[in-house]
Amino acid sequence: KSGTNDYHGSGFYRLRNEALNANGFTNNAANIPRGAFRSKTFGGTVGGRIIRDRAFFFVSYEGLRFSRAYDYLLTVPTAAERRGDFGNTFVGTLTNPLRINIYNPFSSARVGTSNNFERALLPSVIPQSLINPHGLAILNSYPLPNREPRDIFNTDNFFFRDTQTIEKNNINSRVDYQWRDHSFYGTYGFQKGNIRTPRSWGDDNPYYSRKEFVGNQQPDDNPYFAFGDTVALSPTLVLDLRLGVNRIKSDNEADVIENYDYDAVGIPAAIQAINILPGAPPAVPNAGNFGAVSPLNNGTSLHKRERQTNADFNGSVTWTRGRWTHKLGGNYRVLLSNYIDPDDSMQIRTSADFTRRFINADGGTAGLPATDARDNGQGMASILPGAG
Repeated sequence: KSGTNDYHGSGFYRLRNEALNANGFTNNAANIPRGAFRSKTFGGTVGGRIIRDRAFFFVSYEGLRFSRAYDYLLTVPTAAERRGDFGNTFVGTLTNPLRINIYNPFSSARVGTSNNFERALLPSVIPQSLINPHGLAILNSYPLPNREPRDIFNTDNFFFRDTQTIEKNNINSRVDYQWRDHSFYGTYGFQKGNIRTPRSWGDDNPYYSRKEFVGNQQPDDNPYFAFGDTVALSPTLVLDLRLGVNRIKSDNEADVIENYDYDAVGIPAAIQAINILPGAPPAVPNAGNFGAVSPLNNGTSLHKRERQTNADFNGSVTWTRGRWTHKLGGNYRVLLSNYIDPDDSMQIRTSADFTRRFINADGGTAGLPATDARDNGQGMASILPGAG
């Protein structure tokens, strides 16, 4: 927008606050209180002359400061399960809960002449001699439960609330200058900001079990500038030239942790040496393989960086002749883009199959004798002895 000979300005301020909001239906159902929701949008414009009838300016600004409660309702291993005690770990259904059986992943015998093997039943408390320190470290990376579970399966036994903050600043400016038959203009502006999303287990815990495909940091820094000239070559012939460049710098990244201890969770030195994301905690993504607990860390594919530099040149001629208006022009663009999206270098995986009762010689489960849910193994129990 161009300025004028007169000086004009405007300003605005808009506020929203959780004090004016009702609590959500799902929060009420889970007995979670109303969270923060505070949004401030503010800004203004100013424009006027630099030289009367010849040079003008116009500037606008808009800011956003938004914070809202970001809730995580998750399932974590109980204190007993971290010690290898699965005496109160249940599977099955709410109407038919079954206390789980744990079988030794390192002790099995062939069933007759079949391809099936049967593992030895362990006591409900896994012997300390079987517990692997790396497997124990992984389970202990979860925080302890901090609320009453929703059911006998310990579902939703952990709640954490922090604040997601969104900050953005947007500036646009323009200067116009009239000189003889030329009308020059130049414009510059940028959008800059960041969205900070808290990690799910607390600020002192490096892992992140996200709710959406959202990293902990989403910064933007996107400037642009443009120049143009409109030339009246004659009363019936006008030339218009414009050049613009914009830059995009945008990320969506899970946090990396300085001096993260890969040794503690059993990542071999040879693998650490080729890690392309130093400080990124290993992905522990599969809740099904770990049992009923939530994923400890699923930052996979959350190290995205986008960079663009785009240039655009436009030229056109307008010729008025009698009742005819002829227009001819061209556009030239150079679009440079670079997208970096490394996946996590390391994953920690196990399977409930390592502690199930029956297994095939090749580790498969096809054609096994019929069992109920209590004999199908448990992922947390599998990783404690280091299986998988």
